Amino acid sequence: MKREERLILYAQQIGFLNSTMKDQPQSRMAEKNDMGLDLGLPELDEDEYLHRTMFDLKPSRFGGYDAQGAPIIEATDWPVIYPFGEATGLDADDMLILSKMCRGYVEAWREGVNPLAIEPVEREGAIEILAQGKNDEH
Repeated sequence: MKREERLILYAQQIGFLNSTMKDQPQSRMAEKNDMGLDLGLPELDEDEYLHRTMFDLKPSRFGGYDAQGAPIIEATDWPVIYPFGEATGLDADDMLILSKMCRGYVEAWREGVNPLAIEPVEREGAIEILAQGKNDEH
């Protein structure tokens, strides 16, 4: 379970950092990079490869336009994840984690436009996930 929690938190943090706050010219990640600040990403082991897989798959998809004409961004879901997983040899557990990572990425990306939003790694529960040893799967 700890592996899953770290991977989802990683996806959430990346989604949040890729968001651009309202009335700002660049993403939160670009701002942090410009200031030389740490991105706060959870450390992952080599066997926690799904973060790379999520970007190969692309965690979000265009879902049309809302009533105001703004684009709707949706999390990549099963109609894309399942055939991708089958083609790349992912097992059912990894496909489920990947689905949760995509949802977490998009949810955090949406939240990130709010200047008052709290980074996923700073939220309640995240500190415990980050404090756990990477190899502690209890």
